[in-house]
Formats: sequence, C-alpha cells, structure tokens
Amino acid sequence: CQGLYRFMCQLFVCFAFLSNAVPRKPFFKKKLTSLRLKQFGPAHFECRLTPIGDPTMVVEWLHDGKPLEAANRLRMINEFGYCSLDYGVAYPRDSGVITCRATNKYGTDHTSATLIVKDEKSLVEESQLPEGRRGLQRIEELERMAHEGALPAVAVDQKEKQKPEIVLVPEPSRVLEGETARFRCRVTGYPLPKVNWYLNGLLIRKSKRFRLRYDGIYYLDIVDCKSYDTGEVKVTAENPEGFIEHKLQIAEAPPRFLRLISDYGTFVGASVCFQCLVTGSPHPSVSWHKDGVLLEGDRYCVQEEQGGCHSLTIENLTQSDSGEYKCIATNRAGTAETSAVTPWPGSHTPTCSGSRGVSGFSLMHVILLFTILMAQAP
Repeated sequence: CQGLYRFMCQLFVCFAFLSNAVPRKPFFKKKLTSLRLKQFGPAHFECRLTPIGDPTMVVEWLHDGKPLEAANRLRMINEFGYCSLDYGVAYPRDSGVITCRATNKYGTDHTSATLIVKDEKSLVEESQLPEGRRGLQRIEELERMAHEGALPAVAVDQKEKQKPEIVLVPEPSRVLEGETARFRCRVTGYPLPKVNWYLNGLLIRKSKRFRLRYDGIYYLDIVDCKSYDTGEVKVTAENPEGFIEHKLQIAEAPPRFLRLISDYGTFVGASVCFQCLVTGSPHPSVSWHKDGVLLEGDRYCVQEEQGGCHSLTIENLTQSDSGEYKCIATNRAGTAETSAVTPWPGSHTPTCSGSRGVSGFSLMHVILLFTILMAQAP
C-alpha cells in the first residue's frame, strides 16, 4: 500500500512539473487591481504570473509607460510567479497607470491598473488662498466639462509644450446585449488636451446610457448595450501642439451555450423536454432539429423565456421520436449548437453523456478500480 502511495505522489509531482515546464509565453493569471488613495501613504500592487521557473523571463514595472527602478520608496518582488510593487509612500505625483510586463523568448504579456493619490488636506488649506480659489474654479470647470462630454487631460508637471499622448489605450470590448461596455484611457500633454469619445463617428455626450468619468483616468461606460452599439469607438485628444486618436471595436459576440441539452431516456406515451441556455450579441435565433431535419408542427412545443432560456417539449412519444435532437443558435457573429440523444429501452446508445466520459466509464468505475489496486498493492 505504501508503494502505491509513493508511486501516486511521484506521478503527481511529475505532472505538476511538466505542466509548468511546457514552453509557453507569459500569462498573468491574476491581474493588477486599481488603487485610489484619499491622501499620500503606502500603496501595494500584486499579480500572479505563469510559467514558473522560466530562466528567460524578464519582469518590468512601468509608470505611464516608463520603466520604474527600485528606490528607497519602491520595493519590487518577483518570486515563483508572484510579482509585487510596493510604494513606501505614494504621493499625488505618483498617480498614473501602473503596468507589470513580463517577457520571455516565446512572447510577452502585461497587466495594468491605475493609481490615484489625492491630498484632501492640502486642498482645504490651499482653498483659503487666491491660488487655492483658482484651484476650486478649475475643479468646477472640470465638472462642467464632464457634463458636456469633453474633459481636458491631466496636466504633466512641466512648462515645456508637449503634444497629446495616450499612455493608456482603451482595449476592444466584446459584450452581450444588456451588459455594460467599459473603456478607459489616460492622456498627457501640455497645454491640456481636450478629450472626446465617439461611437460610430458620433460624439458621445454624458447621458443615462453613456457615462463619462474622470479621476486622472478617462472612463466611458455604455450601459445596457444594444445591437446597434456594435462598431467603432474612438477617443481623441487635441491641443495646440498636435492631435492624436485611437480606434477600437465593440465586437459582436457569437452564440454560446451556457447550459447544454442532455440525453433523455424515456418510453412510449411519455413526454420529453429539452432545455438549454444561450447567449450572444445580437440576440441569437434558435432552431430545433431531429436527425438533421428542422422540427415543425403542432407536436413540437418550442418556447423561449427571458434571459436566453429555450426549451423543446414533445408529448405522447412514439418509437419514431427516438434519435438525435439538436439545438442550433445563430446570429451575425457565428453559430453554436448542442445535441442530445433520446434512445429506447434495449438500445445500446448511452443515456447519460453528462456523467460518463468518452469511454463509457463513470466515477463509480474509477473508484472501484482504485479500490482493487489498493487491495492488491504490497
């Protein structure tokens, strides 16, 4: 028994080693999380990276696209796939986009988050002075421009003129109807660039469905997405020194079955009901087939409920109703299908594909085999 136990432990260790030894590009299985501080203080970022133990892996930390180096205030760790960045004290000037980038000879991957540091105490003190009052007027101007849908970019702490630059570009989004599409970007430049968002060439203004926010990072949320929201999203930034834009897509999502139909064993005179759950954008159309033939007629009760639930019910079954049933979902982005079998007693077709593997072995077979091996072990 001890010999078998030792063998199984060795097998497990080998499997774990091989799963990490397979050559592959970096992948962050745990992403960075954005952080917002009301005043200066410590800040911590961490992420998880695979593969582990790759001697060619290089991990870098960046602030607004520029490399960070270890210093008195900064501490970086990269051990066994765990990567972290700690600010002993983070100040408002540290606000920006924090990125962890990993590279090996097979490729690269990165994860980004935002750091926003605000000093409420200094804001209150400065508001009592003429410069402080101008600061409050500037905040009021930001709020007014947010309602109009156009916000100036955060200023770079410099007097030299600089053309706009998008240092954090928004990423393409694939959402389902009814969900929220979220985009974010960070813009630098001097004088302060004016930033606008567009959907399919039309300027986006703040409304119930289109939410614009700014806290050093620009956010665009499109709430309750419709099929006509798919297309091109564009963000632009402009000042006297230049103009820049970035385009991306809100992609349509092909159908996907969240719940498959199951094999059904029954008898003559009974009823059968196949149920499934499908998503997609635009909303997919669903059809039911038996042995490759579209099901039509009063015998077949086809229903669709809110949320993408579909069902097919057949009453008073006859022997001719045995066979393979298939549900096919289709939209502009693609097609998906799920199938099941309705056999009759005495047939050799498996009746519970969800609980058996391809070879027909169930969990009970595996347990029984393991028990026999344990009993025969020395």
